[in-house]
Amino acid sequence: MNILGVIQIADWFLVVVCIGVAFYIWSTWTFNKFKDQGIPGPKPYPIVGTGLSFLIQGFIDSEKNRMRKYGNFYGTFMGRTPQWVIARDELLTEVLVKQFPCFGNRRAFSDGSELVESFLTVLVDEDWKRVRNLLTPTFSSGKLKMMMHQMNKCGAQLAENIGQLTSKPDPAFDTKEVSGCYTMDVIGGTAFGVDVNSLKDPESIFVKHAKKIFSFSLFSPFFLVAFFAPFLLKPLKKMGFQMFPKDSMNFFQEVTEEAIAQRKANTNKGGNTDLIQLMVNAHNIDITDEQKAEATEYGATYEKDTKEKGLKNVEILANGMLFFLAGYDTTATMMSLLLYQLAIEQEVQEKLYNEIQDVIGDKEKVDYNDIMKLQYLDMCINETLRMYPAAPIIDRICSRDVTINGIEFKKGDVVVIPVLGIHFDEKRWPNPEVFNPERFAPEEKKNHGPFDWMPFGYGPRNCVGMRLALLEAKVATVHVLRKHRLVTCEKTKTPLKFDKIGFRVKAGIWISAEPREN
Repeated sequence: MNILGVIQIADWFLVVVCIGVAFYIWSTWTFNKFKDQGIPGPKPYPIVGTGLSFLIQGFIDSEKNRMRKYGNFYGTFMGRTPQWVIARDELLTEVLVKQFPCFGNRRAFSDGSELVESFLTVLVDEDWKRVRNLLTPTFSSGKLKMMMHQMNKCGAQLAENIGQLTSKPDPAFDTKEVSGCYTMDVIGGTAFGVDVNSLKDPESIFVKHAKKIFSFSLFSPFFLVAFFAPFLLKPLKKMGFQMFPKDSMNFFQEVTEEAIAQRKANTNKGGNTDLIQLMVNAHNIDITDEQKAEATEYGATYEKDTKEKGLKNVEILANGMLFFLAGYDTTATMMSLLLYQLAIEQEVQEKLYNEIQDVIGDKEKVDYNDIMKLQYLDMCINETLRMYPAAPIIDRICSRDVTINGIEFKKGDVVVIPVLGIHFDEKRWPNPEVFNPERFAPEEKKNHGPFDWMPFGYGPRNCVGMRLALLEAKVATVHVLRKHRLVTCEKTKTPLKFDKIGFRVKAGIWISAEPREN
């Protein structure tokens, strides 16, 4: 009998047990943080924290149910990381506005590469302030007016495409597919000056790579690591693992680099009005008083101790890519769900169509000022974003110890704002599961506070491209409804069944359309 072998096995078993016990203690060490303070919340488990409900119920249902169960102040865990979840207005005011210097940074899921670290959504502190201040004026009303030609062109093509799709034996079309092609064409033209033409060619290489980047699964290894153990992202990057498909990221990087090179070669700054040109113009320049005034008008802030300098090369590249990717998926999702709701709610659709006819009439091209007059269109989009917010949750990192209303937030604490839960809070929005644009009628504003609706975030760190996204959706909707009456069909599902990661429907969002007899 080999006694030595038995001893060796026993030693290894003991080592494994010790490692397992140590890991269990480490992974659960923080789990009493909220319990000891009498703060409610779901039960955490090793490794997954309180994320088990996401894996079982899906993100959407879990977020809605948590606030109903635990109220407007509770605690959760991402892995072993504690998260304060706040939905009380007095706390939201402090965290998002008054105490912004303490809560100015987001939790960043970064692989540590210089490119990803330069995304506006990842930048922190003074670098974020500088880049945000320079980018904010590119979304002013004056700049958006310059983009109307491209949006009108793409909107007309979208309406034509829907007509072609619905004239086939199977008249159904996927709103996410056509919306994605539209937003890709718009962002390609307005940000890069590139004629993507995906509406005419749905198999465009641009769409192919964009879909590939956004096709991640809740159970993909990198997503699980980012969700439950984000500290492992950088080591994995060094080992050769990628957050996103390498070929697709390389494609958009090359497109962006080429656009930047063309703008730099063209010394006539007025030759292009796209976002890349505006960023190149902000490269290695001092910030002017005019830029400061325009940025401040749209929510940016300048502090005396901020180092005022232009954009770095890598920041132009990174944020050019970010605009391309975020502008494609977020706006396409919003549009696809708006078209879906209009197909279901025929009375809402007809009321909106009548408003469009009253304001715009027979004009071939939609004017920016006319778009701004479409009050009911605003109401429809706002209600869509209430039910399907672009940012279902917002998070902030506490940068220094601070006490707010008797609650002690420590440096490094994560604060989460459950936007989706707030949007479905019956105290704020009665019958929240019902699509009702009248919630946003002018006379209803007095019944709602500033934090009842925040699909793009709130405060200085809200979505910088919000106004562009809204304008894109409005122009597209006007062009589509002037030509077509949206209707349901056999493929239309009610209610929609979202996958577990967010507002994605693997089976597609299917409706049909009938030509309007103008």
